[in-house]
Amino acid sequence: MALGSSVPDVIAPSGAADPALLLCPELFATEGGIARVSRLYLEALTEIVPGGRLVVLNDARFESAQLARHLRGDSSSRGLGQATACGRSKLRLARAVLGAARSCPRVLSTHVRLLPVLLLARIARPGLAWDVVLHGIEAWGALPPLARLGLRRARRAYCVSEYTRGVVAAGHPSLALRLRVLHNAIDPGLAAALRQVDPAAAEPGRILAVSRLAPHDRPKGIDHLIAAMPAIRAEEPRATLHIVGEGRDRAALEAMAAASPAREAITFHGHVDEAGLVNHFARCSLFALPSEKEGFGLVYAEAMAAGRPCVAARAGGAPEVVGETGGLLVPYGDLRAIAQACGEALRRTWSVPSLRARAELFSPETFYSNFNRLWTSP
Repeated sequence: MALGSSVPDVIAPSGAADPALLLCPELFATEGGIARVSRLYLEALTEIVPGGRLVVLNDARFESAQLARHLRGDSSSRGLGQATACGRSKLRLARAVLGAARSCPRVLSTHVRLLPVLLLARIARPGLAWDVVLHGIEAWGALPPLARLGLRRARRAYCVSEYTRGVVAAGHPSLALRLRVLHNAIDPGLAAALRQVDPAAAEPGRILAVSRLAPHDRPKGIDHLIAAMPAIRAEEPRATLHIVGEGRDRAALEAMAAASPAREAITFHGHVDEAGLVNHFARCSLFALPSEKEGFGLVYAEAMAAGRPCVAARAGGAPEVVGETGGLLVPYGDLRAIAQACGEALRRTWSVPSLRARAELFSPETFYSNFNRLWTSP
């Protein structure tokens, strides 16, 4: 059944604990990192406080099956009281939040830019309290005045990495004691599929990069990988680069690749679905994304869950994910270092159990447990 504003078949039983409101920019409208992480928070929150409300800005509608996949808790208590898809209408968002605030004393917002509507709702309900998720670059720099005020009035802010916590604490000293690190986690369905990847499926020399190919994502370092490919092939002649992702920068990157002496070794695959992504992780021998501005870096955890090592930049939150056992770190933008690291990583024999053990730090189960502790603590 297609759903617009409500989900009548997932009503929580009467007598449940005070419900909470989950406020998200999107859940299913895109397959971006924030949407995936927002779905994780939906799963975690419905397990702790069933019968809550869900308000999503960018989604136009929900399918009942979509939501059902992301509701947790035992069979007698799982569900939502109401789910509202606002179709990018900020007016509808404000109305939905004001309505939900009447019965939901607590809110979890998965994006800092949604906090102004909670300041408005607090006028109608003075006791309204909210937690907020801080992903990375959206919270590192200057915020609009109302978003900044909403952040400073948050009960608690969950930072996806220690790096993000440090940057936000420096910019908002009064908030420092209310910042907590809560690492992201791999999507449960994807995690299960990646755990089944056969280590022997890796193709020698095959390097995988996964990223949006958009102008604002140029610091991801896809251009640096392309530029480094001749040197990488000098290190490892079998090396090939496979780029998964779509965006407005694809044409420019393809032109850059076409002008490279290593052009025959570079392939663009565009957007792929989840099954296609698992297949790419299975076939690669190395995952490389030497990005400068990862608030966390979920793709590194996904690669390690498949038993594949990573090459990442020593910047942002990526080193927290890759650690000392998940791959090699290089200075951002250093093409020679990228080439040497990729060559070394392709030649080295990696321990698949060690890589997967590292990925378990970012498993859905670990995330649910950590969120439960933070949400229920005073």
